Amino acid sequence: MPEFTLNDYNELNFFKFTSQSNIYGLKWYKKQKTDFHSLLTFTISHNQTPSELYQIEYDRDHDDHEMVQRMNGITFQKIPEKADVVCMDVFAMNSPGQLAIGIVYGTGGEAHCKYFLNIYADFDGDEDDINLNDIATCAQHFELKFSPLALFHSSVTVDQKRRHFFLLSANDSPFYLYGDGKHSFVEEPLEDYFPELVNLSGIASTLCIQMTEAETQRLCCVGCHNGLIQLTQLDLETKTILRKYTIQYDAIISRVELFCLDPLLLDNDDEADPRRRMLHLLVASPLEVSTIYEDALNKGFTSPVYLPDSDKHDVVSCGLVCDINMDGTNEVILGTYGQLLLCYKLEFTAANTEEQEEEATDPEANSFRRTLRAKLISTKRVAYPVYNLVNLDLFGDGMDELVVLTLRGIHVYQYRMDFVAELLKKRISARLEAMSAK
Repeated sequence: MPEFTLNDYNELNFFKFTSQSNIYGLKWYKKQKTDFHSLLTFTISHNQTPSELYQIEYDRDHDDHEMVQRMNGITFQKIPEKADVVCMDVFAMNSPGQLAIGIVYGTGGEAHCKYFLNIYADFDGDEDDINLNDIATCAQHFELKFSPLALFHSSVTVDQKRRHFFLLSANDSPFYLYGDGKHSFVEEPLEDYFPELVNLSGIASTLCIQMTEAETQRLCCVGCHNGLIQLTQLDLETKTILRKYTIQYDAIISRVELFCLDPLLLDNDDEADPRRRMLHLLVASPLEVSTIYEDALNKGFTSPVYLPDSDKHDVVSCGLVCDINMDGTNEVILGTYGQLLLCYKLEFTAANTEEQEEEATDPEANSFRRTLRAKLISTKRVAYPVYNLVNLDLFGDGMDELVVLTLRGIHVYQYRMDFVAELLKKRISARLEAMSAK
């Protein structure tokens, strides 16, 4: 079977905008009781064209069961017509139907701009149907005394109860924190729930938070507007920072993401290859070579793996880690303002020729002296500069679609069916051979 390339995707749909979005203009949520995901996006105001907010989703027609795509404009209450959306975020709270949507916007123009945060939350969400038009009427309004940049979310278990938070990065404080209460969100002290972020010396442009060790520890990596990157490991019970690493880049950080090579690796899988359990860190920056820091939790920023040619196609605006070729190992995709997607294969190899020769005669000799390597395996040109990427199932068929937010709209790419058919045949044959050999 031939090697997978990004050209094994077909462009299924293009949802065109009336004006451009920005790098924070692509969010998503899962529809209840299905494997479908829906997208949320916005445009920024330009000349006489106001900001607009859209929901993009696919569903089956009730009559002929054909897949139908929809791009619906959503009117969120308490957002003025001439407001300019800065960023947004969305997540499900205690059940998939309980959506929380945060929208940050400005009014008054550049000279006298005032900023606001509106939170739309359905605390009694219907498990059978999410109606965004209804949620859009449930607004909490916060006037901001600072200039915001990006909106993120996370959750914390407090007294055996899961609480959910919006984290809003700002020019005068690392983050402002808004937590869910019984039927509303309230501003709360950052140090009470995210002490590792209190002394951050930069405005956060990208954030990645993961739980480890049965949720007794939290890993947090934040990239900043001034080029600072901070990686921390926090003990959630004692609120003690166990490890902290920092590095300074020369430009804004556009993406950080913590990941393992194995996308389905379970924490209790003791038989898994230890190398596949390592936590690596992807860092993308517009003016520098994109980098993966190998085994970042133990090595910090001392073991960089550079992604070849990632600095040769205009600025890198976004990055994505996913198993794009369905081979059981994560790949890295970068999106550039130069209208190119770059796909990298990651694997462990012997560090030098001498070790390679030794390993050829004794495979176990250097199994833990191998180092992570990145290889550019394919590229794909798109019609416009790329702002953001996500890989998720929009159709509920078990296969993820590649969604690309660009300057002019959203592109949805689907696997070519002949590629999927060949892959399925190959796996069925391998399974039958394994069963017959028993």
